[in-house]
Amino acid sequence: MNTRHFSVALACTASMLLAPLAMAQDSAQPKIEVAIGKQVPDFTLKGSDGKEHTLSSHWKTDKQPGQYVVLEWFNNECPFVDKHYATGNMQRLQKKFTEDGAAWYTVASSQEGSQGYIADKEAAQKIMEKRGIKDSIILLDAEGVAFEAFKAITTPHMFLISPEGKLLYHGAIDDKRQFNHDSVKGAKNFVEAAYQEAKEGKTVSTPYERQYGCTIKQDPKKTKTQASLTEATAPLL
Repeated sequence: MNTRHFSVALACTASMLLAPLAMAQDSAQPKIEVAIGKQVPDFTLKGSDGKEHTLSSHWKTDKQPGQYVVLEWFNNECPFVDKHYATGNMQRLQKKFTEDGAAWYTVASSQEGSQGYIADKEAAQKIMEKRGIKDSIILLDAEGVAFEAFKAITTPHMFLISPEGKLLYHGAIDDKRQFNHDSVKGAKNFVEAAYQEAKEGKTVSTPYERQYGCTIKQDPKKTKTQASLTEATAPLL
């Protein structure tokens, strides 16, 4: 075989070997970055009701008007989360939003063996009964599917999504970056304010406020961790 024929054969062989790789890359789903005003990523998780819940099932289509959706990251043992449940503040919000036609999901992303881990629907239902959660569904995300998709950081970390599936707000639940229960009184609730503005057809005036709370327990090197508190002055890593 002369040099020219050898080069052509080599090129053909290389293209045949690389073609499947190129096809795999082309068919791969693009990563969706979570950003204000942009379409949010979709996910499906099992809930405390034993059913599978798909985020995009709430989005507007030709057959349905769509719903606003709130995602609330949750760790039952986090003192910042406890502040909002012990005072009834989170349950109040859940009731208000769902009675108005919105959907609310409480996302539990603590991995197995870590603080706040919820093993199954039975464990979730016990927490719901103890906390008086009646207007939300706990989503079991120990594998970190929603956590990774939304890049959630703390508990609580709040996300408000439009009926079109676009992000309207994310970040802190309010402006009181403390875990003492009295701090709920007089706090400015960013989720509530964003929802009201969106419902009125206005642009959300505060689409992001730096989140605070306990870091989400999704580090594979951690086992049976204690609560890691993120105060206003502490960096979010």
